[in-house]
Parts: sequence; structure tokens; C-alpha cells
Amino acid sequence: MFKYQCLTPDYMYDDIFAIDLQVLKQQKIVYLLFDIDNTLTEWNAPEVSGRTKEWFNKVRQQGFICCLISNNKGNRAKTVAAQLNIGYISDAAKPFSRGFIKAFKLLNAMPKQTAIIGDQLFTDIWGGNRQGITTILVKQIGPKEHWGTRNIFRRGERLISKKIDTNYREKKGSV
Repeated sequence: MFKYQCLTPDYMYDDIFAIDLQVLKQQKIVYLLFDIDNTLTEWNAPEVSGRTKEWFNKVRQQGFICCLISNNKGNRAKTVAAQLNIGYISDAAKPFSRGFIKAFKLLNAMPKQTAIIGDQLFTDIWGGNRQGITTILVKQIGPKEHWGTRNIFRRGERLISKKIDTNYREKKGSV
């Protein structure tokens, strides 16, 4: 039987701006890994919003060290990371370990001090849970997505969303 716990996030928020950074500090989280598309920007959008840039400045001022971890290939992660003045891992192959291990090495981070923030259960949350890091699910920013995400992963998410919600309430309660 498939274990839904591997897809259950530790926290769920409407967007990155709603994340309670004090809760993460209390858990001794120092390193924040971020997905890009539909987490920080709309899918494939070239520019990061001013609000997002301001939020990242606030996050860094509070002592968090941030890094992008993206399945995008090429320059997409590099372009977004430059706008946010943070490190990045591209072609991460989430949910597999390779990209996470690269991020841990880049940041000199320990999994127990790390959280991932993303909009997808099958890449961000499953990958983070496989690594033993804190997982934070945010709602996707916009409706546009890669065809594979829209036609495969989101359909799967809809099929299991009620079970995930049940597991989430049992695990953490509402945030």
C-alpha cells in the first residue's frame, strides 16, 4: 500500500508571505530551499516580483540562508537566483536525492536544520520528506504549468488530496 505520509507536508500555507518564520526559528531551521515555478514566480516568468524580493531581504535579515532548488534546466534558476542574490541548484531531479545533496553541500547544511518550500507534493514535498527535512507546501501562484506537471502530477495530487489532508490534520493540525 502506498504510504501517503511521504507526501504529507509538515506545514501548509497560502503563499511564501504567510510562512511563520518564527515557527521555523523555534525548530532551529536555518536553511531554506525554494522551488521556483508557481512557488516564487508564475511558471516560466522571467522576473521576480518586488514583493518577493523584499520578502527575501526580510528572511535573510532574520538569519536564514536561502537557496533555489529547481528541476529547471539551463539558466532559469541562475536568472532567478541572481535577482534574489542567493545560491541555486538547477536540474535537481526532485524528488530524488541528487539536487538536495548538492544543496546541502553548497550551503554546508544539515538536513535537520533545513526546510523546503514548494507547490508540488510529488517533487518538493516527497523529495523533502525523503531527505528528512521540514516540508512546507504553498498553493501554486498561477494556472500555467509545464504540461507534465498539469497533466500528470496535478491529477495525481487531486486524486490523493483528501487523504493528504487527513494525514496532515493528524500529523500537525491546521496552520
